[in-house]
Amino acid sequence: PWVTADGIRNNPDPDRSDEASDLIAPEVLDITFSYFGSEGWTSTWTGSDPASDGGSVLGPPRAIQITMVIQMPDSDEPKTITHVIPVRAAVGLYTPPPPPEEIPEDPTTTGT
Repeated sequence: PWVTADGIRNNPDPDRSDEASDLIAPEVLDITFSYFGSEGWTSTWTGSDPASDGGSVLGPPRAIQITMVIQMPDSDEPKTITHVIPVRAAVGLYTPPPPPEEIPEDPTTTGT
């Protein structure tokens, strides 16, 4: 019922005075997101920050790691689940190696 309820998910400024009424999955005790980029894993990501080349922006991370702590109904101990999602649109700052230097032909060889 929360999908079509008025005031839930269709309001750009949600009413935070009663967040418990917006609870979707009470079995989720904690959730964290980590983002993988050229500097490794970080807990925040702003794709509009400048990249290390100084001319481009970071764009999307290369991967997003989601870690959830879930209280399963048939267990006393919470369960931790981690899932990593690769972001295929993330190009990264790969710099291809320069082409090998051309070796000039030796004019003394004839190739025969």
